[in-house]
Amino acid sequence: MLLDVQEFEPLTAAERKLVEAVARSAACDFFGVNGLPVRDNLASPGDGHIRATVLRALLSGRDNPWGVDAHAPVDIRGAVITGRLGGLHGAELPQLRLQSCRFDDDVDFSGAIFSSEARIVSSSFEKFATFTESIFAGGARFDGTAFTKDARFDGAIFSGKAQFDGVSFSGDAWFDGATFTTDATFERATFSGEACFKHAVARDISFMRAVFAQPDPGPWIAATVSLEKAQLMVRGRISITATAVNASRLHAREGAYLALHCDRVDLSASELLRGSIFTSSPPMEVMPSGTTPSTVEYPVGSTARAATAAATEFRNDLAGELSALQSRCRLTSLARADIRGLVISDVALDDCEFALAHGLDELRIGAGCSFQHTNGLWHRRPMIRRIVIAEELVWRRHHQGRRDKTSSAGFVPAPEIASIYRDLRKGMEDAKNEPGAADFYYGEMEMRRLVARKPTGLADAVQLPSSRVERAVLYMYWMASGYSSRTSRALIALALVILSAALLYTAPGFATVTTPPAQIASIDPTSGAVTYTSPPPPVGPTFSTALDYAARESVSLLEGPPTLPITTKWPGDLLNAVLRLAGPVLLAFAIFALRSRTKR
Repeated sequence: MLLDVQEFEPLTAAERKLVEAVARSAACDFFGVNGLPVRDNLASPGDGHIRATVLRALLSGRDNPWGVDAHAPVDIRGAVITGRLGGLHGAELPQLRLQSCRFDDDVDFSGAIFSSEARIVSSSFEKFATFTESIFAGGARFDGTAFTKDARFDGAIFSGKAQFDGVSFSGDAWFDGATFTTDATFERATFSGEACFKHAVARDISFMRAVFAQPDPGPWIAATVSLEKAQLMVRGRISITATAVNASRLHAREGAYLALHCDRVDLSASELLRGSIFTSSPPMEVMPSGTTPSTVEYPVGSTARAATAAATEFRNDLAGELSALQSRCRLTSLARADIRGLVISDVALDDCEFALAHGLDELRIGAGCSFQHTNGLWHRRPMIRRIVIAEELVWRRHHQGRRDKTSSAGFVPAPEIASIYRDLRKGMEDAKNEPGAADFYYGEMEMRRLVARKPTGLADAVQLPSSRVERAVLYMYWMASGYSSRTSRALIALALVILSAALLYTAPGFATVTTPPAQIASIDPTSGAVTYTSPPPPVGPTFSTALDYAARESVSLLEGPPTLPITTKWPGDLLNAVLRLAGPVLLAFAIFALRSRTKR
């Protein structure tokens, strides 16, 4: 049944212009010669003003009073929509394009079906804007639009790309239960009120350069979430369940609580201050398909039915994809980040990069966090089993004979890696976790020892200056005790020193068995001459005697010199001095290593 034309008469000049443009499937432009909307022209105050009832009649279907094709696109630029716009629930709307328009009253598109792309850009909603359970079958663009009051997209379905780039939400933004089957971008968006995304799901959702003025935005469930260069103006909690989270250059100067359940997280160049916390959390459940609008409500073959079915399938697929995630997040980078006072708990740091991070010595790493461990070999070369950071492994790949030819990335210099280890060690020690700091100390000393090694395959590489004496001392320190962090190595070194000394003592040039006093062989009764027996030739002690002597000599500073029937020559005297110095030093190394592994 056609609507009565009398209900809309008399049409204003702007409304007649709109009806004629829609009938021709053309754009209705209300811009002046200067490129600005004419709606605020004081000489013609009515120019560019369109009643909401006229726009609703053009959008609601074929029963409009002017005989305009129901599928004719509505393209308005620079107009003012006056009055409340609503009553479009269940209506399948034609293509809608609004540019630089203003809605002076409430707008209610609840349950509306946008069969083509809905484009409302650079516009403003002065009152409440409601798109609850709307279906955007061709995607939606709200770039540069301003929502002065609350904007509600609860339960909406976006089958195509949803763009909210540069949008200003002055009131609360409600996206609870919304479904974004492809990309959803909120880049450079400003959320002055609450940003609510409870049970909303997306394939990829981006908040690059977005600003959140209220605490606890989200939570977000998606395959990938980007918070790159986003700003949290107040302290709050962020909960995310996703495969990957890109939070590089995230600004949280007032602090943030990041509770994430994802495979990998990038926090490079971010600012996480004032006691921020980053921890793995249990996964958030994807809302089951039964809570989305039922396809029974729509006729078979309709746009809405297809979009609803696709949304249900997407939610089920995403739920299966996210259920395969590990229980612990994997942090990939803190490079160049400001993390003074950041607390990390239950996070995998196996591949995390720390280069140029500020405040690394104040980082608190919880017991549930893990680092990569060497397995005793590195490219078929022995390497002690210990905690190792990603920068050292990359550095070693570029400084080994068997370099990975597929790797084209650069590496962090050894002194900088040593500084990273030093800061991590200090943080552990300040937290009274000296056993956890022992491996960081070992890594620091390794980088100091290997600082002069030249990169493999780079003939023109510049070697960093280093002291040969320092490197020699570090090499001996490494071989003797593993930098006082390996008790077994210090004890083995002591045993080798004692065994080597014992072997040398068995040589007559170093030590001989003490010659017994000369004995009287005969006495001449007439002259009284005494004949003594010939002294035996000097011989070295047996190995068991020499071993006993060397062991006692190695601790002679602790218990006094040994009293054994052995006489040393000057090489043996020199060996005695070495033993008396090496024994206590190696024992001290072993004690220090044991203490570093047990002290709390």
